[in-house]
Amino acid sequence: MSQQRKSNSMKTRRSAILHFWNSGQRSPAAISRITKIPLRTVKYNITKIKQQGTIEDRPRKGRPREITASDSKALGQ
Repeated sequence: MSQQRKSNSMKTRRSAILHFWNSGQRSPAAISRITKIPLRTVKYNITKIKQQGTIEDRPRKGRPREITASDSKALGQ
């Protein structure tokens, strides 16, 4: 699976979990059943919502990337 498709899939899953969490569904099992997302993934994302207040990844330390995603794609071709 390509990195871009994998990233979009994760964003879609995260947004679905957040949607159901905000609409009042508090049970990880129920959210997992409705969305067909693995239970462990739902539990992990709910823990992130409780701790951080968001489902986004924490910012990482380190030097910023010099090559953009489109540059990387062009180099790969």
